[in-house]
Order: sequence, then C-alpha cells, then structure tokens
Amino acid sequence: MKYIKKLFVAAFFLIILLPVFAFNFEENAISEIDNRALAGSPFSGTAESIDDYPGWIESYVSDRIGFRDVMIQQYTMLNDKAFHLMLHPLYMYGKDDYVFSKGFAEAIPTKEHYMAFAHMIREMQSYCEARNTPFVFAFTPTKHSVLPEYIPEGIYTSHAWVDDFLAELDRLGVNYVDNTKTLLDLHQKGEVVFNKKFDSNHWSELGAFYGTNALLERMHQDNPAIVPNKLEDFQVAHPIMESLLVSKFPINEEIVTVRTEHADKYLDHTSPLKEEIWHNPSYGYFTDVVNPDKPAGEFPRVMMFHGSHYMGAISSYIAETCHEFIGIHNYENAADFPYYYNIFKPDYVVFEYAEHTLYNIFNDEKMLSLDPNPTLEHAKQTAQKQVSNAVSSADVTVEQGEALTKIKWKCQTPYTYTWLSCTDGTEFDMYAGAEGYEVTLLNEVYEKYKGQFSFAAQEGDTLTTFQITD
Repeated sequence: MKYIKKLFVAAFFLIILLPVFAFNFEENAISEIDNRALAGSPFSGTAESIDDYPGWIESYVSDRIGFRDVMIQQYTMLNDKAFHLMLHPLYMYGKDDYVFSKGFAEAIPTKEHYMAFAHMIREMQSYCEARNTPFVFAFTPTKHSVLPEYIPEGIYTSHAWVDDFLAELDRLGVNYVDNTKTLLDLHQKGEVVFNKKFDSNHWSELGAFYGTNALLERMHQDNPAIVPNKLEDFQVAHPIMESLLVSKFPINEEIVTVRTEHADKYLDHTSPLKEEIWHNPSYGYFTDVVNPDKPAGEFPRVMMFHGSHYMGAISSYIAETCHEFIGIHNYENAADFPYYYNIFKPDYVVFEYAEHTLYNIFNDEKMLSLDPNPTLEHAKQTAQKQVSNAVSSADVTVEQGEALTKIKWKCQTPYTYTWLSCTDGTEFDMYAGAEGYEVTLLNEVYEKYKGQFSFAAQEGDTLTTFQITD
C-alpha cells in the first residue's frame, strides 16, 4: 500500500513538474495556436523600471510554460463539445455557428486618427497625380460589416466612423473603391463572400475575386488595358477545411478557392529585391512578378500597398491584368511610399487597407506631417532664385547590391527637398540619410543613367543645381 501511495505521489508531482521541464526558452518564439509572438524574457534588460517585472514575469511564464498550446487546444475543444463555447484566443462563435475574429468589431479608430489617415491618402494621390500616375485607394470591409446579422449577442459594432471617413475622402477628392457595398450586395444574393468559419479575418477567395473586380473596374477608367477578370478563366475548387486558420480547432467546412491557371508562367523577381529593399521590420511582405502574357508598354506596371487580404494567391487577381505586379506590405511602409515609387516608377499605384487594421496603426503626427517632394519641374517654376553649384565626386558614393543601387551625397547643408536629376529630364527624389542625402535605384536604372547625374536642392525660395565634378 505504501508503495502505491509513493507511486501515486511521484506521479502527481511528475505531472505538475512536466510543464516546468518542458518550459519554452526559444527566443522570438511564435505560438501557432494564437498566432502571436510569445512574451520575451523579463531579464533581457529592456524593462524601464522595477515595477515592470512582476507583470512581465507573469506573462513570460504563462506564455512559455510547457505544453501550453496542447492545454489551450484541449480546453477549447472540451468547452466546444460540452457547452458549445469557443474559448479561443483568436475566435468566437456568432449566431448560427458563424465564427468571427475577436476584437475586430471593437477596433474603432478615433476621429482624429482616421481623419489624419484620410489626409495621408490625399497626399499619396497628389504625389502620384503630379507625376501623371493614376492612384486609387481600396477599402476592404470586415466580416462584421458585411454579415452583421450573425454577430454574437452582446458585441457592439458601428459603421458610422467608416461613413465619416469615406465622406472625408469624398471631400478631399480621393479616388477610392469601397468594397463594403460590393460584398453586401453579393452576400444578399447568396454568394459566400466570407466563409462561415474558416479564415474569419479575411474575405473568402470568391469575395476577394469579386472585390478585386470592383477595383479593376475603377482602374479601367484610368487605364483601359486593365479589365476585370472572368471567373471561367480561373480554376474553381471546393476543398474541405478541417481546422480554423492558424489554429488546430477542428471544423469541417467546404470552401471555394479561385486560382489562376497561369501562376507558373509568372517571372518571379521577388528575390533579391526583397532582401535589399528597405521595409519596416514588422511588415516585411514583398512580391514582384512579371506576367509574360501581358507585354510591357501595352499593359501597366502596378505597385500596390496592401495587407494580408492580398497576400499569396489573391494577388494573382491583379497580376493577371497587368505586365508587372509589385506588392508591398502596407501599414507603416505606406508612409514611406515615395521611396518605393522612386525605385519602381510604376504606371499605377493602389493603396488597399482593411477596415479593422486602421485602429491606431499609424502615428497621427507622422501622417499629418507627411511632406513628399514636389516634382523638380514644379520647383523650377516656383523658385524665386535659381543658382548653379558643384559637388565633388569624392562626396558621392555608390553602393551596389544584386538588385538595388544606393547613391549617397555627403552634404551637411539642410535642404527641404533634394533630387537626383538625369540629362533626359528623369528625376528621383532623394531623402535625408545619416551624412546627407541618398536615393535607391534599380541596378538597371543606375546603369542606364550612370555618368548623367546631377543633384538639385531647394531651401525656401532658392533652387540650387549641383554638377558632379572630379
């Protein structure tokens, strides 16, 4: 009997200690079950005060304890089967077993924030218009806004801020497509524009297809070569999804996938561009593909700032209609859009943004202070005084990678705007660097204009042109 008791006690303590022995010490670990980074070590030296440590230690232990994902999964499944409750860190049940993402309905930005965002979009459009490049903003709604009849009881959501935001875009003269009405109309006709359970963060591929067509119809007004896709030209399939996205929560749902038949023909230029191009560390998605069936010159090069709604296969809905598709993760990267514009010099710029992601993504002050370069031609026309000067080639450095070339002008004089100008009139915006001003170009562009560069700089009403001398 004593042996059995000792065995029982040993087994009891072993069960308690196993999670401790399996503690997760991995740096920058990501949890698969709730799709987020786990808390970092409280002893990393980044705490601002001693008061931060108790909460940090608690988060670190609860995130890193052994078998965490397994315990969460089993607890979630038990509650689902026994009580039909979804106690999941990412998802919740709505009416009629529809699944919604937690927090999306309540992610309502302040008026100051979305008004500042509207003005940033207007600045982006003005920048493109000054360079004769069409621009359109695409607004992608959440599942809550398109399927409000299935929202869980007790969840408050309001579309009033969206109406106010779009009214401001109208007042500012922004070109935009609001896919809320597009998807609402399709939903009322019985189309599955959001899956019932699978991937509740995003529209279904069918919803994405029709939403993109609405965008393409607007783009067609500016460039007749861009035309909406036809569903019969795509492969439509009906796979069964067995679990929720980024979760092991079991489901059994048939969804619709819409895929291009020509993706294997695309010429992928993503690497090494992705490795060399600057991007915000938190938003690193980038793609660059060429569609050989759409010849250059006849079809445009489209640069699109977008979120996860257009990552992966969905981007082909636009790539099918143009010569080149350049996809850049939006959010903070969009605030630096002149950097990307000057690298790629696209024929069309699209800025897509999802409703639920506007909640305090950008810094209000940064949006309101956005002041991109005017064109050099405009600077020449408006300058009260124009002077010529010279800069030594010793103050100009060139750093060339596999895909991109960075030209740096060492200069301590503060200027409001600076440009790199070519003899044929082509110009590139420069931006402030560590020791002066710099610009990034595609290697082939640098090789084309090598030896034909000069600099221009504006401060106040004076425009100075600098010839590079030996």
